Amino acid sequence: MTKFITVDYETYYSDEYSLRKMSPAEYILDPRFDCLGAAIKIDDQASVWVDGPDLPYVFRQIPWASCAHASHNASFDAAISSWRYGIQPGLWVDTLAMARPTIYPQTGTVSLDSCAKHLGLPAKGSAIHRMKGYRFAEFKANRTLYAEGTDYARHDADLCRQIYLALRSNFPPDEFIIMDMVVRMVANPQFELDPGILLQHLLQVQADKQALLDRLSMSDASELQSNDKFAVLLENLGVDPPRKVSSTTGKETWAFSKTDQEFLELQEHDDPDVQALMAARFGHKSTLEETRTRRFIAISVLPWDTLAPGAAITQVGANQIAPMMPVPLRYSGAHTHRLSGDWSMNLQNLNRKSKLRQALRAPRGYKVITADAAQIEARIVAWLAGQQDLVDAFANKIDVYSQFASSIFGYLVNKKNHLTERFIGKTGILGLGFGVGHIKFGKTIPIQSRNQLGREVRLPPGDDKRIVTLYRTKYSKIPKLWDICENLIQAMFEGRLQSWGPVFTRHNEIVLPNGMRLTYTDLERHTFDRKLDDGSTYQQVGWRYRHGKKWKSLYGAKVTENIVQALARILTMGAGVEMRRSAPQYPLALQCHDELVYVVRDEDVTWFTDLLCNAMKSVPSWAQSLPLEVEAGVGATYGDAK
Repeated sequence: MTKFITVDYETYYSDEYSLRKMSPAEYILDPRFDCLGAAIKIDDQASVWVDGPDLPYVFRQIPWASCAHASHNASFDAAISSWRYGIQPGLWVDTLAMARPTIYPQTGTVSLDSCAKHLGLPAKGSAIHRMKGYRFAEFKANRTLYAEGTDYARHDADLCRQIYLALRSNFPPDEFIIMDMVVRMVANPQFELDPGILLQHLLQVQADKQALLDRLSMSDASELQSNDKFAVLLENLGVDPPRKVSSTTGKETWAFSKTDQEFLELQEHDDPDVQALMAARFGHKSTLEETRTRRFIAISVLPWDTLAPGAAITQVGANQIAPMMPVPLRYSGAHTHRLSGDWSMNLQNLNRKSKLRQALRAPRGYKVITADAAQIEARIVAWLAGQQDLVDAFANKIDVYSQFASSIFGYLVNKKNHLTERFIGKTGILGLGFGVGHIKFGKTIPIQSRNQLGREVRLPPGDDKRIVTLYRTKYSKIPKLWDICENLIQAMFEGRLQSWGPVFTRHNEIVLPNGMRLTYTDLERHTFDRKLDDGSTYQQVGWRYRHGKKWKSLYGAKVTENIVQALARILTMGAGVEMRRSAPQYPLALQCHDELVYVVRDEDVTWFTDLLCNAMKSVPSWAQSLPLEVEAGVGATYGDAK
């Protein structure tokens, strides 16, 4: 890039009009939006302040196509730059995203202030709090506040640049391309929204929620607030209620508080009934699906026709743009560097049957193309473990789900005639490679069957343990892989270099083949309470580490899972980088787990799909013997393409 340009916007906000009460899209496209100005820093030159009314002229003087545009929380600033000013730089850089895998494990926060403190940089100012309620004319007229506010913004731009310089050596070049891809999913939205489908879906979700509550006869609030009774309700829906050791009594109890992360995560459960139950427990009027649908609707009615030219994928007529849907995701949102959801409407967690997928449509003359790395985690587990029979089965395109199911049931299972048996085999292949025990496996079957088969399947007593034992016996090298990864924990703790496959250890971290790291801050031995099948507990010595402000347990199978998911992320996003280079006219529209999604012109669908599938199946030098496969789909909507 010719120039590295750091931009820090300051905008009007108030008690009622702020990012605390609305999504960034609603905030930026609201008629009340008023840009006070921006601090602009070119390379290492001194930051300068430009008043809001002067920004269009100044921005027109910059050759953005050959420049990098950097900000802390770039998705927000990029939306302003793209939607309001038509800026389309050669590269978007997000220092907040850079801080997630490097600073967050130590601090648990990636605000500009916390990043500056962690890196020993000057503290962030506080003038922003005094600027609340000021529009540009008032801000400019208040000389004292104007001086404080412009200094504050220039200092923020300086901090952003310094954070970038401090962290950039941690990232290989391709990672900056991935960051850019993530930002462009917001800056240049590809999907249109279908308001009619959204309204229908909202009504259906509300009706389904009420039907569940009526069916469970939960008119008595005490049933919801009683932990024991609520645990039974969860179990009836196939959920294993989370437990913890009470800090007060030292005894095991239900982990049902608003600070118990595993419990809170049930609000985003795949099963809408579980979501409804959780909403009722917390006294919410809306489930996650209901709230997310409302957010989609709110975004669909924004004045998208006010976007600057070139900001969206297409324009209809002279100045009319259909309702668009930006896709906000977090770079390295997960410990394994996978992307995660943002803006409180996780587009990576859309239930496969959700009508929200149908509401995400391609513009007229375009199609949605999806490419999913088929069974990639199971393939990597088998490959890392050296479980060659399973690797060969994947390579020869054998139906491994039916193959394992045949071993479970003692007769030949096939995809056409044995849906239930094959489903159980599939759940085993996809889930048991990470040390899942028989109790959890048995409880997973009813949940997954409702989602995938549309009906509930329950294993006969004892079959859960039999299937788990069969898996570990039939694929005996996979449990040995967990033991190897247990040794990697010891090596990390000792700060000893130990290689395994494409990764190696250093003190408190595992280095991945692309140079990125899995960080285990303050790794230490720890004593845990473990629960036996009969309900009794015993103490077990294991490992734990700190991720941000939370302690997490660690063991061989968990390290296996971390490594496998990180490698899958490298392969999937690596294909995205390859597509960026091969077909830059089509930016990534959405990414979900091991899936890449694009919006492509009708006449380009065939060659682009072939190119995408080849990219998804190609392997780097460190994984030459790993067999990859891809499942692609094409449709008018995201739902149709699945």
